[in-house]
Amino acid sequence: MVINAGNTAPTVSLTSPADGRLFSFGDTVPFQVTVTDPEDGTIDCAKVKVNYLLGHDIHDHLITSRNGCSGSIAVPADGEHDTAANIYGVFDAEYTDAGGLTGHSRRVLQPRHRQGEHFGAQQGVQAADFTTANLAQYKAVVFLSTTGDVLNDAQQNAFASYVDTPPPTPSTAGRTTSASWAPTSPATPTSSRPP
Repeated sequence: MVINAGNTAPTVSLTSPADGRLFSFGDTVPFQVTVTDPEDGTIDCAKVKVNYLLGHDIHDHLITSRNGCSGSIAVPADGEHDTAANIYGVFDAEYTDAGGLTGHSRRVLQPRHRQGEHFGAQQGVQAADFTTANLAQYKAVVFLSTTGDVLNDAQQNAFASYVDTPPPTPSTAGRTTSASWAPTSPATPTSSRPP
């Protein structure tokens, strides 16, 4: 084991693609990497390596790589897994400095089509975003697999207001038309099935 006193690992930042970006197998995905290292100073982009890995469940497999601070990787079509498999793309940028230390930056890309059973986490609206003003920009809010209380009292009130607020009325030739809308409650029947 070699220990280099005074050497710090390089800071690698994979600025593109964004973590959670949607992609399809067969896409060409551009990448952009920035690297800083106090000891190396100017970074040689030819030594920056970007790996594309096929993620599967909790592990991944190296598929291809490119060198450079920017470029693109053609993500190959996956022919080995069925449509229900939990697969995803991983981009991992790395740089090894002159002292032998390596820095990494990793981004997970999500396939455009994925089985709902593989949903593990969400990005987007978080509980803290449940304010009256913020919710007004959404046409729908869907809760997937929540447990316990996820909203505090103020957030619950903002969401209740969102649910109780009529959607915008349609316009015709620049004129607003009137529409009637009322939320349903469990006591209000939503179908007209015979008894």
